[in-house]
Amino acid sequence: MKLQNLNLNLNWNCRRILALGALLALAATNPTLATERAFTFTYEPETMPEGATEVEQWVSLAAGRRDLVGGVNDQKNYHRWEFRTELEYGVSDIYQVSLYLNAQHESFRDATGMNLAKTEFKGVLEKLGKSVEELHAYADAHPEMKRALYRVPKYKGVIGTAANFAIHTAERMGAKVPYHVDGH
Repeated sequence: MKLQNLNLNLNWNCRRILALGALLALAATNPTLATERAFTFTYEPETMPEGATEVEQWVSLAAGRRDLVGGVNDQKNYHRWEFRTELEYGVSDIYQVSLYLNAQHESFRDATGMNLAKTEFKGVLEKLGKSVEELHAYADAHPEMKRALYRVPKYKGVIGTAANFAIHTAERMGAKVPYHVDGH
């Protein structure tokens, strides 16, 4: 029994030594540098030095709402995640270029706990008189619609991405849609 305890203690000590070694190895690698931004929602006048690059990432969460939204008690458990990645490159000491990748995810449930996006999507399909299969077949025949950066217009009064895509696809198919593109 003592020999087994000794083996367990040695294994535990070996694990601690390996963990400490891994931690020291990580500490010995080149440090990751970051600059401090004093004003997070504005751009400062400093530019990147020539040839320097920097990647910045933001993640923002807008969560919760009051019981009444627009006079209707329909958006409880509201969450909107906003993701932004920026790649900056110093062209010269006075010029820089930036590339942004923005994404967001929005979800909420009504007071009964129903998923409004699914309900909205079903309602849109009924108004359009189209099936999911018809919309898929059209999108499959038009590969540009499946590109990651394909822009789907936002229609007034329509919240969900799937519902907006269904309306846009039906419109491209030649159907008369009872929706109008939002001006924003």
